[in-house]
Amino acid sequence: MSKRRDFLLGTAVVTALAACTSNGGDTSSSTTNAGQGVTNTFDQTRFKQIIGKPAQHRHLFGVAGIDAGEGLYAMNNTYETYKLSLGVPINEVYLVGVLYRVEPVAIAFSDDVWNEAIIPALPHMNRAMRSNFESVRVTAGNPFLYRPAGGSGDDASVESLVDRGATFCVCANATLQLANLVGTALRRDPQTIYQLFVANLVRGAVLVPTGVWAIHALQEAHFTYLQATL
Repeated sequence: MSKRRDFLLGTAVVTALAACTSNGGDTSSSTTNAGQGVTNTFDQTRFKQIIGKPAQHRHLFGVAGIDAGEGLYAMNNTYETYKLSLGVPINEVYLVGVLYRVEPVAIAFSDDVWNEAIIPALPHMNRAMRSNFESVRVTAGNPFLYRPAGGSGDDASVESLVDRGATFCVCANATLQLANLVGTALRRDPQTIYQLFVANLVRGAVLVPTGVWAIHALQEAHFTYLQATL
């Protein structure tokens, strides 16, 4: 294996693709078997499209925390710099945000998930977990999802970023960890919570086996990398 991606494909992704041999080689979805018995859908075709999408400027943002939406603001500022300062057409800029720790994967969940699972579980979480979510005002629904009321321009919402062509890669491992925490807090089956999460990713989001693998794969494809949050 001559490239780092080859090594990663043989290690981090092997679990997510293990069931392919029993599905006639179909790798569009597979079942992980890491002791949890959950279904983990990894759309390889879509991920290959992400990696191969042509653009003059292709950038990768590692988002490791909610941090009041700092990762989203970094993506928005990049779009604005190209547009306003450099006069680069928006179709020549392609941004990918990789949500790779427990808290930030929730940025890619629908309002229904936040209302049914995330918000009710927060009072039962540990202080560090709560403080990360409380870095933004949480009332009802996903606070990162939509443009501000009355807003008409570009902004750092998921909706606005996706409208400009951005994609979000969501770590399945972190999603599973969050499902376990939420399931424990609400006394619900973590597998059911995980399936709820996976079935309700927002437009522009794609599940990947691990966020760190996605980061390396995108770097191998010559995306420039910014660690947007720590």
